[in-house]
Amino acid sequence: MTNKQNERAILSISRASLGALAVQSESAMKGIRIMFYYAPLAVFAGLLVLLAFYHLDKEYGGIMEVLDRRHKEMESAV
Repeated sequence: MTNKQNERAILSISRASLGALAVQSESAMKGIRIMFYYAPLAVFAGLLVLLAFYHLDKEYGGIMEVLDRRHKEMESAV
């Protein structure tokens, strides 16, 4: 290999390592699709399931009653 060929080989390797490739590999594209389409979809679905079991609206009145009672007890104790 001549010096010119060595320089070209080194340049092509350095460009590839810097992400200058015009076309991404299929495995890279698959990873990008998973991270930008399917992962957020899975997180959203998981949150919907969690919110289905989150019944704060039903418990809010009772919570506020307990807090008001505690507040009144602390005021009367002082």
